[in-house]
Amino acid sequence: MRAISLSTQAKKQALQDHILKLVQGQRLAGVAVAMGVGKTLLGLRDMESLLGGGQLTGSATKHFLVAAPTTAILDS
Repeated sequence: MRAISLSTQAKKQALQDHILKLVQGQRLAGVAVAMGVGKTLLGLRDMESLLGGGQLTGSATKHFLVAAPTTAILDS
């Protein structure tokens, strides 16, 4: 049972990494993915990437509002 869980988690991680590569460098992007893939985590990882890479300037670097279910984020 644990091996299936790890395999599923690895697949989710690989899909998230792929999606982030596709939207990287785009000014606007939309992503439609199935439930359970980790859309909230994708958004947070993208924000982290933008902030860490210095790609945001001006007021965009000051505030992010993230509304997400706490349990989902902690589980991820």
